[in-house]
Amino acid sequence: MISGNAARLKAAQALLLRFIEIGRVKDIKRHAALQRSPAGWPITRDDFAGQIKARLDGKLPDQLETSYCGPAVFLYCLIHDRPDIYVTYAISLWERGRFRFGNRNAALSLSSADGEIPAAIKLRQARAATPRRRHINDIDWMTMSCLSASTRPVDVGAVTPRDEFGSITYPRVLRRWFVAAGAAVRADTMGAGLLKSPLAETLTLMKH
Repeated sequence: MISGNAARLKAAQALLLRFIEIGRVKDIKRHAALQRSPAGWPITRDDFAGQIKARLDGKLPDQLETSYCGPAVFLYCLIHDRPDIYVTYAISLWERGRFRFGNRNAALSLSSADGEIPAAIKLRQARAATPRRRHINDIDWMTMSCLSASTRPVDVGAVTPRDEFGSITYPRVLRRWFVAAGAAVRADTMGAGLLKSPLAETLTLMKH
């Protein structure tokens, strides 16, 4: 179980439970329809809910064969500090293929318009074809690829798990993600290392 804010974790669990209960209907045809992602993602409601629960239970986001180290770091922090936002983000992508969050300091409009869904389908096929090889799972691909592609400064076309150049997370982009999620900049060491902020501030931050 993640050890962040208890109230926010409870809110996240309530959001997940509501998402699960929507799919719990007795009519077979209606149940089948509710299991399908309206946005077109190749994962059922129940399987997706299981992956969200695993994140809330403490399983870390894993970029695996992708170059999404930046999104993985951000989502790890988001899950621990604002699990409610993380769950809302994931569910919104599954249902609508888009999500927007932020504040007066920064805002993010994220979508799946850069080929994330077709790539997710190919990833499913790759998992079936090479079962002994680990591939990035559905929720991590969804949340990382949409975050990266929607905020990258240069459009390099449709995303793929092997896209290294387009997956680069620039410092200013990473900072924007955190500010949009409600974080405040206490010290800025990106780009110039220890020389950019007082050493005492940097050492203090390293304790957290």
